[in-house]
Amino acid sequence: ISWLHNEAEIPFELRGDSLEFPTLDLSVLQDAKSVTAEFKRFKDACADFRMEEEWRLAYVAVTRAKKTLHCTMSYWDDRINIDKASEVFKVVCNFLGVSSDIDSNSVPASNPLLQREISEVWPIPNLRLATLQKAADIYNKTEASVNDSDANLLIKQIEDRRIQDSVYFPPRLSVSTLIALREDPAALAAAIRRPMPFLQDQFARRGTDFHNWIEKHLKAETLFSDEDLDYFDPIEEDGKLEDLKNKWLTSHWATKSPYKLEVPFETVLAGVLIRGRIDAIYKTESGYEVVDWKTGSKKLSEAAAIQLAMYRLAWAKIAEVPVESVSAAFHYVPTGEDDRRSDLLTEAELVALLEKH
Repeated sequence: ISWLHNEAEIPFELRGDSLEFPTLDLSVLQDAKSVTAEFKRFKDACADFRMEEEWRLAYVAVTRAKKTLHCTMSYWDDRINIDKASEVFKVVCNFLGVSSDIDSNSVPASNPLLQREISEVWPIPNLRLATLQKAADIYNKTEASVNDSDANLLIKQIEDRRIQDSVYFPPRLSVSTLIALREDPAALAAAIRRPMPFLQDQFARRGTDFHNWIEKHLKAETLFSDEDLDYFDPIEEDGKLEDLKNKWLTSHWATKSPYKLEVPFETVLAGVLIRGRIDAIYKTESGYEVVDWKTGSKKLSEAAAIQLAMYRLAWAKIAEVPVESVSAAFHYVPTGEDDRRSDLLTEAELVALLEKH
């Protein structure tokens, strides 16, 4: 993995996880001898790091096998020479009592991967744009030889491609995805078609830390996990963690005893499994109230209220009580304000939202 010996690797110091990798200390380079020694040390450190990573990966693979474990290796990659069996593979073979040596009679004399011709067209043609342009040219022409059937055929091709590009709901959705569906269906479709990794910025991490602190403060039995974050969740700037703690401690919620904390749920609506996690549930005179802690102070949109509607419905099903006996609120920690919506969607309206799209 050494970037000094492999052009496919970038210098470790440029990586976001650079602290996990071996370091190259250029300050010790004083003469040719020190250069040679440091480069060798760095190369050896990279080899040790790669071996450690291979063992870590092997441990996961072996311990996750349920019934059968298949151990294989490839003779070739994109290099000229045959790959040697790794130390991990040799250990597995020795344990099983089989040979890890490569049988030269069963290996091709040359690397077959290097015989494949790989070519691409640049720039990559935009087929849809070309089709649209062709349709526009047909409409703009005035020659008698052009007829409407040609244009209609091209339009049909475009519509067929649109059908092929349709986005179908995955079988499981988060509550935050419902918010995105209500707020901007086109953006949600683009995100499902080409998902991007969730950015764990300082505000997202601070929100996680704050939820963990509340759980510990209230002696919850479960802990908030990064897996509960969703890239459709609105992430806003918030105060420092200590400020958020102090603000929450001065709120009226700090003097109340929660009935339940961090309650995960799964419920099916319109054939789609909806997953979520309710921050806190309190008992009230008329039943229950579900509360969602928000570390931002900006009042959320009407679409965001779907989160409360879903939490209310989910808890009503879990507790086996009428949904009318469950209220719901956002609590904006920086300002100490509670935000209750009087027009939360009913179960039928949530189903209609899913079926509409």
